[in-house]
Amino acid sequence: MAAIDGKWEVAVHTPFGDMKNILEVKEVEGKLEGTATENGEAAALQNGVINGNEFSYEVEIQSPFGAMKNTLKGVIDGDKLSGTSTNSFGDSKFDAVRL
Repeated sequence: MAAIDGKWEVAVHTPFGDMKNILEVKEVEGKLEGTATENGEAAALQNGVINGNEFSYEVEIQSPFGAMKNTLKGVIDGDKLSGTSTNSFGDSKFDAVRL
């Protein structure tokens, strides 16, 4: 099992408040596969990559502003994730804890 495999509660800290989702992810041959679920709607991860303790993926999630593509880049630190989420509004920090 890879360090990132599992279920995570993610909080993206935006100027509009925290946007929370549940990330279910696993590493398959250096790539990340899984889903991010927000407000009951699941979206498949796209272009997921993991290299050591660094990872990135894209996901399109429904937000109060409509469908929004987010690119998340971060690091794994045991049972925590942290990094930056980028979308059309700019960059926001995120963190996550393993569930």
